[in-house]
Amino acid sequence: MSYRWSLKERVIRSVVLVSAIIIVVIANTWIEAQGEQQRDARVADLLSQLKVAAERLPLSQVSDGNADHLQMTAMFMQWKEEPVYRELTSLEVYYIPRLLQVMEQEDENVGLILAEAISEIGKLQLAPGSWSTTDEWKLLWNERVERAETEVASWLADERMVPSEQVEEILRLGAPAIPHLITHLQSGRGSEASMIAVQELIDHSTVYPDSIDPSSWRRWAMSNKKDYADLKFIFN
Repeated sequence: MSYRWSLKERVIRSVVLVSAIIIVVIANTWIEAQGEQQRDARVADLLSQLKVAAERLPLSQVSDGNADHLQMTAMFMQWKEEPVYRELTSLEVYYIPRLLQVMEQEDENVGLILAEAISEIGKLQLAPGSWSTTDEWKLLWNERVERAETEVASWLADERMVPSEQVEEILRLGAPAIPHLITHLQSGRGSEASMIAVQELIDHSTVYPDSIDPSSWRRWAMSNKKDYADLKFIFN
C-alpha cells in the first residue's frame, strides 16, 4: 500500500513539474513575442516620421550617389538636428537587424539616413568619405560581418596581445563583433577583453555581471544571445 502511494506521489510530482516547465516555456514565448511586436511597432513609428522629414529635407542632391564628402557631411549634420534622427540613434543595438531589413525595402533617401544611424548605433567607425550610397554602405557592413566571423576569435586567442590591444582591434568591427563575443562568453572561458569589448559595443543601459567571473558572464551570455544573434545579417 505504501509503495503504491509512493509511486503515485512520484507520478503526481512529475506531472506537476512537467506542467510547470510547460507554463514557463509558454510564458517566455509570449513575453518574447510581445517584445518583438513592441520593437516592430517602434521601428514602424520612427520610419513613418523619418519619411515625413525626408520630404522636406534636401536629400535629392545625394540620392543619385554623385555627392562629394562635404555635401554628405553637410546633409548628415542637418539630419542630426532632427528629433526623429536623435530618437533613431537612441535605439538599443538589438534593433539593428530590424533596421537593416527595413533599409532593404526603402528608397535611397531614407536608406542613406538609416545607414548613418546604424553606423552610430553599431559604432562601426567607418572612415569619412568611405561611402556615399546605400549599396556602398551595405558592402562595408557585409565586410565587417565576414571579418568578425574569424577575427574576433583570433584576437581573443592571441596571447601576444594584452587585453587593451585585443579590445581595440575588436571595437574596430563594431556591432558585428557582438554575437562572436557572446559565443566566447557563453563557453565559460570568457576573457577580460571579451567582457570589456561587449560592454563597449552594447548600450550602457544593459545590466552586466558586477565581476569578471566567467561563470557569471556565461549566464549573462546565455540569457542575452538571442537578442544579438541576428547581427550576423548579410545583404544579398
